Amino acid sequence: RLLLLIPVLIGVTLLIFTITQLFSPEERKEIYYELQKIYFEDCPSVMLYQPVGRHYERDWVQGWYYNPIYPGVYFYALWKGY
Repeated sequence: RLLLLIPVLIGVTLLIFTITQLFSPEERKEIYYELQKIYFEDCPSVMLYQPVGRHYERDWVQGWYYNPIYPGVYFYALWKGY
C-alpha cells in the first residue's frame, strides 16, 4: 500500500520545491491551491483540534498580535507604551 503513495509524495515534493523557486504570488497561489486539493483528496492526516490559549497583558504592552502558527510570545516585538 505504501508503494501506491510514492507518486503522490514525489508530486507533492516537486510542488513544494517549485514554490520555493517562484517569485510571482499568483503562480505560488495556484500551486498552494493544488497542494490543498491533494491534501483534501488523499487525507494524509486529520485535523482534530486547535489548541485554545489565553493571553493576558497590561494595557501599556504594545506590539503583541495573535499568531496561530506560533502560539508563544515573541518578546523582541513587544515594547512599553502608554
